Amino acid sequence: MANYAAETFLSASDIVGAIKAVGDKRTIIIQGENGIGKTAIHSMLKADPDFADHFFAAPIVAPELTDGSVWMPDLDRENGVSRELPNERFGVSKRNQYGVPNSRPVVVFIDELFKAQRRMQQYLSPVVYDRLIGPFKFPERSVVIAATNLGIEGLGDSAQPHMKNRLILMYMRKPTLSEWLIWARNNGIHPIIISAVQEYPEVFESFLDYETGGVHAGKDLAKLNSQVFNPRDPNQDAYVTPRSLHAASDIMYGADQYKLSPVVVDAMLAGAVGPVFANKLGAFVRLGRAITPFEEVTNDPLNAPINPDPMVQVVQTNMLVSRVTSRAEAEAASQYVLRMRSEMQALFTGAVNDSKFAPMYMTVDSYRKMLKQYRELM
Repeated sequence: MANYAAETFLSASDIVGAIKAVGDKRTIIIQGENGIGKTAIHSMLKADPDFADHFFAAPIVAPELTDGSVWMPDLDRENGVSRELPNERFGVSKRNQYGVPNSRPVVVFIDELFKAQRRMQQYLSPVVYDRLIGPFKFPERSVVIAATNLGIEGLGDSAQPHMKNRLILMYMRKPTLSEWLIWARNNGIHPIIISAVQEYPEVFESFLDYETGGVHAGKDLAKLNSQVFNPRDPNQDAYVTPRSLHAASDIMYGADQYKLSPVVVDAMLAGAVGPVFANKLGAFVRLGRAITPFEEVTNDPLNAPINPDPMVQVVQTNMLVSRVTSRAEAEAASQYVLRMRSEMQALFTGAVNDSKFAPMYMTVDSYRKMLKQYRELM
C-alpha cells in the first residue's frame, strides 16, 4: 500500500494555479480521495477570466468510454486512405483545430483516468500527452486535465509507470472547514447542513490523518471518527464528504418542499452521509423547526420572535445569511441579529464576510453598526 506521508497535498485553488501555469503544455493529473471536489476544478476554471475564450467540453468519465468514444475510422476512398475522426465530446473538429483561423482553445477534463481499462488509457494517451486525436491537433492554448483517486483507497486506480512519467502528478487535499463554509454559503447549501458541520468539524478530517505521517498516525480511525471514509472498512456504505454533504443539502430542501416525514428524511440522510452523522443532523433538523420564518424576520425584524436556545440561534443565523439577496433583506436581517447574543453577531458578520453579498452589506446601516459594536468588544 502506498505511503503518502511525503507527498504535498494542495488546495483546489493551488491546483487551479498550477493548471493555469502549465496546463496548455503538460497534463496535470489530480489525485485525491473520493468526494472532495476534484471534478469541481472544471467549474473553477470555467469561472476564471483567463479561460473566458475557451470552449469547455463536458467532463469525460474515462471508465464509461468504449471503442469509438475517442475516435472513429473514416474512409477517404478518393485518396485511398483512412483517418480518425474525433468524437465531438473533445471539442476538436475540422473547423476547430490547430492552424484553422478563429479556432477556440478547448478545456478537456478526463475524470477517473486511472480507472479506465488499459486499452482505453492507450486510446486517450495521444490526447493526454500530445493534445492530439488522430490527425487532429488541439487549438493553441488548449488544456487537458485528468483526475483520479488515490491508490490507497482501493478503488481500482492503476496506470503503467511510463504513462505516469509523462504526466504531472499532483495531490489534492480535502477542503478545510473554513474553505468549505465559504463555498457552501455562496452555493446555497442548506443552513441546517452548514450549522451541523460547524458544530461537528471532525467530519472534515481525512483518513490520511490516521496514516503514517498524519496528525493522528497510530490511532484507530474506526473508533475515533467513523463518519469519514475508511478504506479499511469494507462494510462502510455511506460517509461524510463534501460531495455527500451537498447531497444532504438537496435532501433537506426537498424535505422542506414536500413535507417529508422525519422517518423518511432520517433514512435519506443516513443513505447520503452515513448513520452516525445523520443522527446528529436529525437533532439540527428538529432545531430548524423552531426558527422564525425568513419572511417573518424581514417583515418585522424589530419584533419577530427570537428563540432563546443558542443552537436554534445558530441555525437561524445561518438561514438568514443563506436567504438574503437584496439590500432591504440585509437591513432587516441585520436589525434582527442585533437583538441576538453577541456570539450570534460574531457568527453573522463572519459568514457575511465570506458571502458574495458582503459589499452589499457594507451599505447597510444596521450591519455597519453591528460591525462597530463587535470591534469595540474585541
